[in-house]
Amino acid sequence: MPNGANFCMSDSAEIKAGYYVLAWIDILGQQGILNRIERLANVTDQVECRSEVNRVCKILNMVRDGFRTMSEIRCVNPPGNRELTDDEKEQLGRINNFEQRTIQGFGDSVIAYSPLIDNSGSRTIKPVSAFLHGCAGMLVTALSEKIPIRGAVDVGFGFDCFEGEIYGPVVASAHRLENKVAQYPRIVVGDGLLRYLARFNGNGSGSSLADRYAKSLAEYCGTLIATDIDGVPMVDFANSDFRQVYARASQPDNLSLARIFVEHERAEFIKRGDQKLALRYALLAEYLDSRIGQT
Repeated sequence: MPNGANFCMSDSAEIKAGYYVLAWIDILGQQGILNRIERLANVTDQVECRSEVNRVCKILNMVRDGFRTMSEIRCVNPPGNRELTDDEKEQLGRINNFEQRTIQGFGDSVIAYSPLIDNSGSRTIKPVSAFLHGCAGMLVTALSEKIPIRGAVDVGFGFDCFEGEIYGPVVASAHRLENKVAQYPRIVVGDGLLRYLARFNGNGSGSSLADRYAKSLAEYCGTLIATDIDGVPMVDFANSDFRQVYARASQPDNLSLARIFVEHERAEFIKRGDQKLALRYALLAEYLDSRIGQT
């Protein structure tokens, strides 16, 4: 990753290219609902069809809103308790002032992304913390509402050939992780994001308040990532730090509801003889049990 991860421009000044943090989220089990809608669309009485369409739209909105709400929460206070100087306030304001995430839909998937530069053109870590919060809040909300989702979040190179639409290696990486690695309701974390955090964690030479704040933010982000039982890094969405964030956002602690849904799904897969999915949900239940008792 080039130093600073600043944007480079293509031959066309209208195309921005650079490093992004990107989350790819897939809403599971939608094919059955869409098949039902297709059948109902051919029935004379459209009331049931409209009801199913409204349900799908509600699910899509809930997933997006869950991400938006939690991604806007501030997670780390500035170092020290003293009054900040005007210059220090300007430095911290610059760190927290980045281009807000763009959210786009693609079938039953939701893609959110943000460039890793602040509004002055310097590299920033704030979008990464925002995306970890967003992914965690979205997953808890979805499971508590009986909506299984899985996904991935990563950092990598991308470019916008069209306004509001991203393409490039970061998209391919996040999609591969979601499609091939996640496997059940969790948000896996890519190597690019881990390397990006390491850059800030290793930045011991900076002495300014902004440098120290960025380093503390990187360290905090590290506490939001856990290694799952299969060795895959994932967003530790049920840990005690996230639960404090939910409280600050006036969001209910929905982990118990999520745990009930996970157990229901596990039992259903056992009834169907689907041992693979039953095992995956058993792993998710084990993870939730290990976190719900935390304070």
